Amino acid sequence: MTAFLLAAGLGTRLRPLTLHWPKPAIPFLNVPLIEWSWALLQQQNPERLIVNRHYLPEGLNPCLARLGQDVEVHVSDEVAAPLGSGGAIWNAQHLIDADQTLLIANADEVILPLRSGALDRLIQRHEASDALATLLVMRHPLAGTHFGGVWVEPGSFAIEGFGRQKLEGCEPWHYVGVIAVNSHIFNYLPDGESNLLYDAVMRGLHADEHALIHPEALFWRETGDPESFLNASIDTLDLICASENSEAHTTDACAWGREVLRRHSQSYLWQFGESRCLIHESVGDVVRPQILTAIDSGRSLGLQVIGAHVKYDEPVRDLIALPGSHVTNLTSPRSITVP
Repeated sequence: MTAFLLAAGLGTRLRPLTLHWPKPAIPFLNVPLIEWSWALLQQQNPERLIVNRHYLPEGLNPCLARLGQDVEVHVSDEVAAPLGSGGAIWNAQHLIDADQTLLIANADEVILPLRSGALDRLIQRHEASDALATLLVMRHPLAGTHFGGVWVEPGSFAIEGFGRQKLEGCEPWHYVGVIAVNSHIFNYLPDGESNLLYDAVMRGLHADEHALIHPEALFWRETGDPESFLNASIDTLDLICASENSEAHTTDACAWGREVLRRHSQSYLWQFGESRCLIHESVGDVVRPQILTAIDSGRSLGLQVIGAHVKYDEPVRDLIALPGSHVTNLTSPRSITVP
């Protein structure tokens, strides 16, 4: 199997963070977003990984070097402009074995299945049905409104269409950015820029191919803008720090999130009452005493995610300090600091 991580987007909604890093390289709980996506795909033991690049491509190099410890990595550069999800596959077709299932994911997603084996079940459904494409989906109250829905008749897995416009007799599912496709997809990819769903998969449906959803119970959070990124960080760290008598503690998502942090973050995870603190080892000796002093004085700090080489002068509630930034007494609560 070949895996493909889509990493060429501009990330404009996440500025100012993406003025410093391409979005997949931004640390999420001190682990680059692309590592969270790879942790999901890695369960399938792909033989090779393709990563496309466009915006700030050199910013991905440290991440690609790390991924290269796990799998053979091939880079597909999109020099002139990002080509979209479909164009990325078209541009990299010389790297893809057309006889294999291609497993594609966005390189900036945080997806923690509540039950292990989610991608095993996705691939089994896809290959057993000889579908053109099979999409990983979940229930979400904003599917078909805020998020473009994947429209399916109740009780069916067959996709009827995509978008925010309701399809009569169908219900919307939320696509989380993971899809398996077979070699037929190259028959429907236009040259150049395109969208994998709205262009290639829809072309296939019009040509009597079939595409499916694969529903799973997932922990998924939006990270596309600073406020969503902050809220996703709070929710994910709360999940990882779930107490032993909580329902969340028993989910595979909780254990999986802890394992990602253990393997990739080089951070200390401390819990002080309601405060959840993830502190990079490079600043632990400085930050920990300040946090303890603040908590001893009765302050609840909520989320504290402090990255590498942060200058930390003052504890601030619900803070994400990205690598190389500076936290001062002027830093606002519920903020993300950048260099």
